[in-house]
Amino acid sequence: MYKESSNILARVYNTFLKEEVHPSSELKQACDYLKLPVKTPESVVKASIVLTLTASIVSLTLLLIYYFSNNLSIILTAALLSMPLLVNHFYSNYYKDKYYAERIKDLGFLPDFFSLLITNLKINPNLENALINVSGFNYGRSTFEVRKIVRDLESGKESDVKKRFIGLMKKFNNNSAESAANSLISALSIRSKTSRNQLLNNSLNYLLKGMIDETNKFSRKIYTPILLLFGFGTIIPLIIISVIPVIGLLKDSSFDINTVLLFFLASIFVTKLIINNLKSKSPSRFSQIVIDKEVKGVNIFLLLIIFIGLASPAIIYLFSNILPYYLNFLEGYQTLFLYISLSFVASLYFFSKSSNLIKEKNKAQRLEQDLIDSFYLLGSRINEGHSVESSLKYVSGIVSGEGKEFLKSAYHKISNLGLSVKTAFSSNHLLKNVYSERVKGLVELFVTSVQKHSLTASENIIEVCNYYKSIQAAEEEMMNSMSKNIDMIRLTTYFFSPVVCALIINIQRLINSVVSNSSFNFFQLSFSSLNVEFIQLIISSYVFFLTWIMSDLYSFLTSNSEKVASRYDKFKSLMFSCLAFTTTLIISRLLFFQL
Repeated sequence: MYKESSNILARVYNTFLKEEVHPSSELKQACDYLKLPVKTPESVVKASIVLTLTASIVSLTLLLIYYFSNNLSIILTAALLSMPLLVNHFYSNYYKDKYYAERIKDLGFLPDFFSLLITNLKINPNLENALINVSGFNYGRSTFEVRKIVRDLESGKESDVKKRFIGLMKKFNNNSAESAANSLISALSIRSKTSRNQLLNNSLNYLLKGMIDETNKFSRKIYTPILLLFGFGTIIPLIIISVIPVIGLLKDSSFDINTVLLFFLASIFVTKLIINNLKSKSPSRFSQIVIDKEVKGVNIFLLLIIFIGLASPAIIYLFSNILPYYLNFLEGYQTLFLYISLSFVASLYFFSKSSNLIKEKNKAQRLEQDLIDSFYLLGSRINEGHSVESSLKYVSGIVSGEGKEFLKSAYHKISNLGLSVKTAFSSNHLLKNVYSERVKGLVELFVTSVQKHSLTASENIIEVCNYYKSIQAAEEEMMNSMSKNIDMIRLTTYFFSPVVCALIINIQRLINSVVSNSSFNFFQLSFSSLNVEFIQLIISSYVFFLTWIMSDLYSFLTSNSEKVASRYDKFKSLMFSCLAFTTTLIISRLLFFQL
């Protein structure tokens, strides 16, 4: 959709404005990383110019209409003038935002990529051979580029594999990745096996330490932006509603329901800008388990019927305001049903698309953890001189969880069904429904090593398990560093924002009630235009969209926006937020008007 629109708008630019454009280096870098056509940056810039000019014409037209109808205010003027800038920002940054997300995902795969690469180099210090062995895995950009290097080497287009490998790491624009690559290449020039292996180990340590340091720095830097997000979820709405009575008492005040709407729209836009900025500066995190499949989910037409049914009180009320027949039932709660309907339908959709897959993902995570421990024991057992079969039988009898069933099945296929180790651990058997690249790498290394020598298998398995444990320790340290910020985002999304916004609605309702019953006409100057139902509609919509974009940030920080986890996070966020908002709204109204 974006690609097609940018091409169409670029053709419009070429028709009317034929001046040459100069895309920024950042946009060029983003498009190059995403493997987009060479002319894509120019098309994006041209499309952004056309959209900005169009938005400017619309903005100026609306300004003139409001000016001649005497409805123009300072706030409305600011909103209309900022519209072209917002359109330009969000449209022109699409590929850059996508680049930041993809780059972070790819960086998250690097520790596992280096673990297998280093283990292969310890077996045989030949970089070309090691790259061929790891090219079959799915480690994002790393293995994608490695496959290209392998093809070029095989076709004779490339001969300097070390230079290409360092060039690959430079594409990530990450100092830790470059340091790790340089250390690895330096190790290959050392003849002493002990010294070479030590330097190979250091390359992974440099990468992990660099990632941890980046996360710690990022965690300290985002403390203030997270507080700002908390403010936009709680304090800003409170301030907006609090100033309504004060501004309403001013003579000739143009502060009306449209102004309230503009304030909340501005808050959403600013929140989105803050979140986009955080994403662009975020360091890498690890995410190896990616379930790349879709489930059907709830039928869209059924969701539409549910939405209309649940939102019918709000729909009837809104239409009654423009029709001659004014209907007012469920007084004070009509527009609430639109928010409930929207939250329920959206969360139902995300739940249907992720509930079964999140179970598979959690199972895959447990299997990964169990097998790292189990294969460590397996390697130790083989190192003691036991055969592969007897080691499998022994380890499957003492471990528990998902790993126990996996190894028991492996032993059964090898000893009872007569399958070879390679066949038993193939994608047609044990690895058929395994989503963890770590498990696949571990098994592949185990099978390859067993075919050579049992003792070699034990050494390699113990080595790679130690690497994986180091990566898991780094993951835990990075998550602990981010935990306070992540908890603040989750609490703001699930609790603080919906609760405060619900209280604000009833505070406004209480103020209106007090002022309308006041014996002083001075306090009744301008409240007739402020319909609390409309305020409730605006604020509840604000809560919905704030929850949505805050959930995006939460998923980005915790799972690199992995599709299944992101959808499940949205389901939980929208449901908990709706529950907190609705419950607080009903209970606080009962309390306020019974005191």
